[in-house]
Amino acid sequence: MKNEPWNLESTISSLFDDGRLQQVRDVETARASQRKQLEKLLERSKKPAPTQQYLARYDACMRMIEILLLEYGYQLDEQPHASARTIVAALDPSINFRELAHVRHDAKKKSITPPQGALTELTQLQNFLNNLISDIS
Repeated sequence: MKNEPWNLESTISSLFDDGRLQQVRDVETARASQRKQLEKLLERSKKPAPTQQYLARYDACMRMIEILLLEYGYQLDEQPHASARTIVAALDPSINFRELAHVRHDAKKKSITPPQGALTELTQLQNFLNNLISDIS
């Protein structure tokens, strides 16, 4: 997976200009809140049921994206899943976040068990994002 900071910064700037991100006044408080939510989601992702795992991992990825954005002083606002898709594409265009979101929708709204391939790809994204935020306090 790739990480080109200039591409990410440009993407963040564009999303903010489009009104899809909002500036954060108290980054430390927001970061603490996101980390607390992330911890709970990571615990939930250890459940044996594939649907529960998938939903928890997906939401954990969203929290990690929020933590990453907080490094730039922003958080998701309008259309958070679409904005996350744009951010993931800036980090690594080979990741099909649209498909991961579609699988999430089917799992959540239609009770369709996520395919193993989608869970594997989501886990890879989770690990990638975790590496990106691991140095962020």
